Amino acid sequence: MNKLDKLRESAENININETISFIKNLNERKTGKIQSNIPTINGLTIEFQKAKRCLKFSTDSILNCESPIQYQNSSYGFQKPFKIECNDNLFIVENGIGSISIKIDKGFSTEGELWEIETNTFKQTKGFFRAILPLSKFSKAPLHYLLGKSMKFGSIFRAAGYINVKLSENEIGFFDFDIDKQKYIAIECKCNTDFVVFEKIIESIIYSYAFISGCLIRDEMFIIKYSNSEFNN
Repeated sequence: MNKLDKLRESAENININETISFIKNLNERKTGKIQSNIPTINGLTIEFQKAKRCLKFSTDSILNCESPIQYQNSSYGFQKPFKIECNDNLFIVENGIGSISIKIDKGFSTEGELWEIETNTFKQTKGFFRAILPLSKFSKAPLHYLLGKSMKFGSIFRAAGYINVKLSENEIGFFDFDIDKQKYIAIECKCNTDFVVFEKIIESIIYSYAFISGCLIRDEMFIIKYSNSEFNN
């Protein structure tokens, strides 16, 4: 058995099919209904789609209610926590919108940006987490600084690039991959853990990598929770 065969045999098998599907689905335009304690936006239809470093959203006119002026300081409810019911999903906008423009001349319709959004119960239960961070053209993948081990994405084989890290009792994987010419960094925890612990893991990896590479990768991040350590569900 030659060296390359040995690398193939010992390669880390990585499932990114569901991750790719998630990212592609995120880029599609979506329509949902707002659930809120504020009557000016409760039941309002909202459209949103992935854009650079945010989700762009738009709505029709805010809803009529008694004394809507009392909600003006919270952008008529958009700066308060609310939920979006979309198909079979319930998204939580825990901190309200990131920015908003209210078009008074168009019947108080709105457009703006969502900076943080999560699915229902995402933080409440344990799981196997994978963080995805897009790499800018100025940042380099881990392989440029850390050799790591061989890895396979289905039939695609790479002789190096998968970095194994152990933090406390957590087994961590750190690697890069491409989708439609965009390069991403992935940080995954192979142990069943809670979101708070995984957040600390992400910070440890990101800042350690910034020290080694000079690249602080924090412009944008998606965190996906799976039910198993194969990251396929």
